[in-house]
This record gives sequence, structure tokens and C-alpha cells, in this order.
Amino acid sequence: MRRTNQQLEGALAALQTRTGELASMTQQVWQASKLATMGELAASIAHELNNPLATISLHAELVTGRLATDDPSRLSLIVIELEVKRMATLIGNLLHLGRRSQQQVSTIQIEEELQNSLQFIPTICAVTA
Repeated sequence: MRRTNQQLEGALAALQTRTGELASMTQQVWQASKLATMGELAASIAHELNNPLATISLHAELVTGRLATDDPSRLSLIVIELEVKRMATLIGNLLHLGRRSQQQVSTIQIEEELQNSLQFIPTICAVTA
């Protein structure tokens, strides 16, 4: 009887451990599902914002091209174009967030990086000396 009781207690402990693991995995799946849904929503919103922005940009560019360079309205249109570009960048970031696989590509200024690296040489030589 005692042995059976110990076996049952062991089985109960194992079951409780498994239940905790299952709850943890369920929570992880729920979080992943929420993130996927947020990504889809972000992509949908970005698409809906890009269409009117493209129209605004096109018209502002068209009108700016027709105005004389000294026309006072030109500055307002240039500001509109800059703000549209800024919004397009924000929307691009939103789309980037919504993508599932994210590769990061970046550019560097090799000359600047080399100059920065060369500045460390005296410091490294002083430490190793």
C-alpha cells in the first residue's frame, strides 16, 4: 500500500510538472499567434496608408514642377513632399515589423570605419606595451 501510494505521488508530481510545461507552451503559442496577427495588421495598415501617400506625393511633385522657382507656394509643396517621404519611411518600418523573416542589410562608409579603427591603434599599443 505504501509503495502504491509513493508511486501515485510520483505520478501526480510528474503530471503536475507536465501540466506546467503544457501551460507554458500554450502561453508561448498564444504569444506567437498574437505577434503574427499584429504583423498582418501592420502590413494591412501600411498598405492602406501607402496608397493615399503615393497620390499626395505624385500630385505635390507635379504641381511643384509646374511652379516657378520663386513662387511662394513652392516651399509649402516641398515641405509636403518631405513629410510624405518621412511618412513613407515610417510605413516602411511598419512593414518591416510585419515581416516574419527579417534579414538586415546595412551599408557602411568603409573610409569612415577604417579611420575610426585606426584611432584605436595608439590605445592598443599603449595597453600592450
